[in-house]
Parts: sequence; structure tokens; C-alpha cells
Amino acid sequence: MDSQFKTAIYNNRNYPIEERVQDLLSKMTLEEKVRQMDMYQGSMFVNKMSSISRTAAGPDTKFVKEKAAAVSNGIGVGCIHDLYPIDSDLSNTIQEFVINDSRLGIPVLFSEEALHGLSSPGNTIFPQAICMASTWNEDLVFQTARAIASETRSKGIHLVFNPVLEIARDPRWGRTEETYGEDTCLASRLAYSMVRGLQGDSLSSHDSVVSEVKHFAVHSIPNGGLNCMSCSVGERMIRSDFLPVFKSAIVDGKAMSVMCAYHSIDGIPCAASKWLLTDVLRGEWGFQGFVCSDLGAIKRLHTIHHVADSFEDAIRQAVEAGVDMQFFDFDNDFFQNALISLVKSGALSEAAINRAVSSILRVKFMLGLFDNPYVDTSLSKKVTRSKKHLD
Repeated sequence: MDSQFKTAIYNNRNYPIEERVQDLLSKMTLEEKVRQMDMYQGSMFVNKMSSISRTAAGPDTKFVKEKAAAVSNGIGVGCIHDLYPIDSDLSNTIQEFVINDSRLGIPVLFSEEALHGLSSPGNTIFPQAICMASTWNEDLVFQTARAIASETRSKGIHLVFNPVLEIARDPRWGRTEETYGEDTCLASRLAYSMVRGLQGDSLSSHDSVVSEVKHFAVHSIPNGGLNCMSCSVGERMIRSDFLPVFKSAIVDGKAMSVMCAYHSIDGIPCAASKWLLTDVLRGEWGFQGFVCSDLGAIKRLHTIHHVADSFEDAIRQAVEAGVDMQFFDFDNDFFQNALISLVKSGALSEAAINRAVSSILRVKFMLGLFDNPYVDTSLSKKVTRSKKHLD
């Protein structure tokens, strides 16, 4: 980080978060902004991944400075996924490099899957969501979430893709076990408990993580029962049966991230739905976090839904609708260069970019990453598969 920014408002914890967000945003180039909207694979920063999983670090996984420098290139790194560090040594090392290598010193957001326990070897694994739903026990779900959050954050991970808030109504659909079942009331209460447990009293705590709820929305009653197929359902049923679960997690539980879905509702793809991602989510519910695409959802606007005449147009439609970050939709260089070209050509307003970047930075500030970006390296051994969690 350039020394001139060490005393900037955005690096002063005594200022309100919104002032820090706007101060940082005012100092960012367009290239630095779109970098925050992108997600990188963990393998791009290390020598090799685990011998049993290509998406998780192993005991002999090492940070490679040259690879990290080629990615950061003085601009920074927005988000890293599929690293699953064994402890915080690796994430701390990557974090320190990116902060020091980039002009503004913006910390990395590490995200992983943790639906019923962090999805890598060695962590406490709890029953699937459908099993937890069968207990009808809100406190048990809350305590489970606290355990997941503490193990996850101890490894330097800040955000998890959890919970899945679909309402299971079609037995042919293949992801029922990830849900809290078919009842809107029960799923809403357990969604709230899971989000509150994951996020804790403060996101900056060493045992809290951001909850990214998914998949927004109405993903679980696809035509023909086939995952990712379109849904044919009216707004009345959407609002009475499906949205209340998300509302419970977002409005009441204060979830700070949302993953948009692959499919379309009555012909409108969720990844390009202004009604879902702006009018309802931000307008009606006051959501202040960020929206991430599901893996490849933006690309599908062109390849599957055929509502975009190019990949660039798909990116434009998604960002204008309210998507803030891509999830491995496109090659990183292509995605960022497309955003820059769209802004420079006037096809996409920089105001849309600023909305997306502000939402991502706000979450990073809430996590305390600008004030304390590193994790105590002794913490993971104390909490991972602890007696309390196993009990």
C-alpha cells in the first residue's frame, strides 16, 4: 500500500463505515473498482492443491509469490474462492502480500462453501440442512451455525455460501437435502437462526462470517423437475411461499450477501432480473450487502437463456439488474476488461459499477478487514473439531 493512503479516512477506524467506503471509492481507478467485483481461484496463488481435492489446500500447499504478483499486479484482489486453507497461515500470507502489493491496500475477501460444516477435510461436519429441519429446533441450528462460523473464520475465511433457502416442492428436483424442507414458516425460522449464528453479534469478531444466502429466488420448482430449468409461477405464490424465507434471513437476520440463481422465472432470468435484485432486494428490503452470481449464471444469459447477444451484453445486463460480483463465469481478464470497455463506451454507467463496488467494500469494512486483516494462527487448533462442536 502506498504510504500516502495509510492516514486516509478509509484507513481510520474512527470514521463511520459509509464515510470510509465513499472515501476509498473516490480514490479508486476504474481498473481497481472492477477488480473488486471479481473472484479468483485459490490455485492461482499456490504451488499445488490437495492430493484429494483440486479445490482445497493440502498440508504441503505453499504460497507462491510470483504467481500472486502476476494476479495482483499492483491492483489487488477482490475475492478468492476454492482455497480452503488448513489454518490461517496460508490465508494470512496471501492477505499480507495483496495488501502490501496493491496501491490502496484493499484486503482480500476469502469465501468458501460451508452448508453443514466447512467443506474441506478435517472440519466438524454436521447433518445436512434437511436433517436439521427435522429437529424443529431453532437453537440447535443457531449453535450449529456458531460452530461452523468459528471453525471457518479461524482459517482466515470471511464468507460462506450458506444457507440454501429454497422451498422443496418438487421431489424430482435434486437438491432437496440442502433445504429446510417444504414449509415456508419452518424454513423462515431456521433461516433466521442459521444467519444469526453465522454472522454473530459482529462480523468483525474472530468467530463470525458473512452469510451468503442462496439461490435468489424460486429455484426449487423448475419445470420438469430439472435443476436450473425455468419456473412458471406467479408473483402471488412467489411472495407468499418463497420470498418470506429470504426476507427472514435478509431483513430480520441481516444477511450481508446473496447469491442469485441460474434459472428464469416466467422467462426472466434471475441474474438479469431488476425486479428481484433491485426492486425487491434493495428497494423493499433495504439490502446493503452484495449480490454474487451463482457459478456461471451470468454467462447463461447468453448461452442458455439467449436474452443477451454476447458475453459482454450478458455482463452489462447482470450488473444493471443488481449483480455485484461474478462467480467464475468468465476468465478474470475478460470479465474485468469487458466491464471497463462497457463503461468507456457508455453502454454501462460507472454509477452501476460504484454501486457494486460500494456493496462489496461495505462488507469488507463490516468484517473489520481494514483494521485487522489477519487471524490468530493458534485459533484454528483450538476450535476445529473441538469437544463442544463434536458434542
